[in-house]
Amino acid sequence: MRALVTVSVVALALALGATAVAPAERPAVASEVCLRLSPPPASSSCAPRLEPRFSAAFTPKRLPRRETVPIAVAVQGGVSLADGSQPPAVGELRMAFDRDAEVDASQLPACGRALLETLGMKEARRRCRDSIVGFGTAHAAIPSLSPEAIALPLTLFSAGVRGGTTTLLIHTSIAAPSKEPLVVAVKIERAENGRYGWEAVAKIPKIAAGEGSLLDFEFVIERSRRDAAPGWRYALARCPDDRLVARTTFVFPEGTWLVGSVTRSCIPIAAPAASSAG
Repeated sequence: MRALVTVSVVALALALGATAVAPAERPAVASEVCLRLSPPPASSSCAPRLEPRFSAAFTPKRLPRRETVPIAVAVQGGVSLADGSQPPAVGELRMAFDRDAEVDASQLPACGRALLETLGMKEARRRCRDSIVGFGTAHAAIPSLSPEAIALPLTLFSAGVRGGTTTLLIHTSIAAPSKEPLVVAVKIERAENGRYGWEAVAKIPKIAAGEGSLLDFEFVIERSRRDAAPGWRYALARCPDDRLVARTTFVFPEGTWLVGSVTRSCIPIAAPAASSAG
């Protein structure tokens, strides 16, 4: 039976940078999400409480009303148990995005999953350099390998667009015992649902043959790259009505799911006037 959880966002700090943001500038994220079971359990036998965390930010905050422009997006999330023990493994992560945000991979070369699954981090970044759209870090609990959380470097690659579905590949590898790459495919599609216009779905593969659990993750999708060809872009947004919204769902294999939504303010600006020829 699914446990429905309501979410209260306690705090979120967004980067306020000017419209012209340097390629190296990234949005700063700091947030805390509080979740409570609804309705409350009849007894305390359901402890320990599962505590997901999620936050997001974007920059620049000043966006045109009608035209979408490139933005940088920072995302953080994770799950833990209230008593500090290893949490259950997340099976799927779903995120719905505002209809005034979008993804455009049409100008980027695609890097295939079959290739990435044969490459370590350095070689993957070298072979598919032009397909990189962001970087990050995750931590996993794998008791047989380490009593401490294991850090996993993340690289985000564009895998192109096919049949209306944009694919983003998140590449990492576990240092031991096999050093085999781990690739997570994120499928992004249009999904008209009121305020939401896009949905991204990531199926999380088993870590260490099912022994491991994802603890947390953070990544940044870049706004621009100094070494990229003209027209490089991936995440875009506009601001027609002062806000952008997102909804996130953590899905666990046994059927439990946790869902919450956030609203972020933006500042609408007029689009620059087109220059006249002649």
